[in-house]
Amino acid sequence: TYWLISSGAVSEGYVARVQARNRYGWGALSAAGVLHAPALAATPHPAALAVTVAALAMLVLGVAAAVFYTYNNRSKKKAAIESQLTANIVRRGPDVELATLRQLPIRHSTNILYNQSPNP
Repeated sequence: TYWLISSGAVSEGYVARVQARNRYGWGALSAAGVLHAPALAATPHPAALAVTVAALAMLVLGVAAAVFYTYNNRSKKKAAIESQLTANIVRRGPDVELATLRQLPIRHSTNILYNQSPNP
């Protein structure tokens, strides 16, 4: 089966004729029939296309600027923190020093916290 479609505007519709083939050969063409095809998609106006491309370009540039600003701000903060850590900071020793067992005085009870009762 073949379809012979005459050329015509889509808005006017297509005109089709059908011709079938079997073991006896080709049959006669059918009467012209109108096909109702969907209309072609309208091509966008060039100005609308230019506005869309410009808007997308501005969006991409805005995102790139935000990423660049964030990266620079983060690197400045990182540099400031590193400069603070490399500054000459005077370290004090601990306020309390721990004694070894040999340095503790020898008493009947070396742990005064648990032995609060007076000796009899």
